[in-house]
Amino acid sequence: QLKPDDARAQALLGGVYDDMGKFDQAQAALDKALERESDPGQRKKLAEQIAMVLAKKAYNAGRLAGADKESSQILALNPDNFVAHFFLGLIDAQHGKTDEAERQYQEVLRIVPGHALARLNLAAIHEQNGHEEDAVDEYKAVMISGVPGLADTARGRLEQLMKRIGG
Repeated sequence: QLKPDDARAQALLGGVYDDMGKFDQAQAALDKALERESDPGQRKKLAEQIAMVLAKKAYNAGRLAGADKESSQILALNPDNFVAHFFLGLIDAQHGKTDEAERQYQEVLRIVPGHALARLNLAAIHEQNGHEEDAVDEYKAVMISGVPGLADTARGRLEQLMKRIGG
């Protein structure tokens, strides 16, 4: 039985708000959970979750430097946080740092091989870098994934790429 002020209840509520994109409410609930949590392992997880909410909040507000800082701090705590790698990939791509973006998306795929959006973004980076064969492979993988919307996007981009390279 969970009570509203229970650390676990607040953490769950924070996660729901995070999933809904209500980052202020997520942060408030997660802060409450952290205040009430006594287990060091759970406190570390909550701190990481709060940092990820702050990174998303900064990214959505266009504060890329803040999102970059929070994501990097998350990776210092947990190098296998695929969401932080994904956000760094987005940020690097927006800054034209395609090699860094490629590395971040590859890290996402190392951790979560079926992450279709990271694969789609990686394909676009390969295309920007002139690595058409790699882009074709990634677009095909996204199409095979069958993720609604992404598979169609990949199909359209692949068709455009094939026309451009004469394939």
